[in-house]
Amino acid sequence: MKFSIVTVCYNAGDVIERTLQSVLSQRYNNIEYIVIDGASKDGTMDILKQYSNKIDVLISEPDSGVYDAMNKGIANASGEYINFMNAGDIFVDDAVLRNLAARIDSRDYDVIFGDEIKCYKWGDVLRKSEYFSDHSVGMPFGHQSTFVKTSLMKKMPFDTTFRILADQNCIYSLYKQKKTFLYVDLPIAKYDMYGLSNNVSLIYKENARIKGITGFRYYWGLCKSQVKQSIYGCIPQSLLYFMQQKKYRRNII
Repeated sequence: MKFSIVTVCYNAGDVIERTLQSVLSQRYNNIEYIVIDGASKDGTMDILKQYSNKIDVLISEPDSGVYDAMNKGIANASGEYINFMNAGDIFVDDAVLRNLAARIDSRDYDVIFGDEIKCYKWGDVLRKSEYFSDHSVGMPFGHQSTFVKTSLMKKMPFDTTFRILADQNCIYSLYKQKKTFLYVDLPIAKYDMYGLSNNVSLIYKENARIKGITGFRYYWGLCKSQVKQSIYGCIPQSLLYFMQQKKYRRNII
């Protein structure tokens, strides 16, 4: 089984090397590594050039955003399954792909996903992934821990009109199309929670668009999200960390 791993980056000189080393250290032979850089100006390309002989496809040119860059990765991918391990994200260890491949009993699955480790400043939390359902709020698993059939992604690339939830829109669309999903009880990726968007209102708007929420229900939800955003903005960082630790205390590793 051939995996295409795509890393997109822009001005990521402080984190790109850890991602490169994580992907390139995988003890699995059939990997295609694709790196799409958005014409960085901070020295990212200097680091990428040091690894260019180990990268199968390396493109550096301006793009219109992260999902445009990810679509370029899709266009250049030739593996059976594609995964997006973007700048700053890493695999849990060097045996992830080997262990994942060993647990896949068929190549008929359209989407394969596992668990993930969310990294906070106060510690790491294991997030157990779940299958999608009509009642799912947000993504029940992360794109860093997801592998989608490349042929499907080529037919249905990311919708670049989304700013932060195009990946969720893609996976939810596959779910609504009744594509086959496989959960593998295996931690796949680690990612920094502080690199994610905390724009609660925008997250709500894009999630409502994905789910088709309109009318009074939409505006009531938007109002609640804006209030939530305002409250978050008033919470001291130390108190926020305490609240997070209490919320995730059972899953801290």
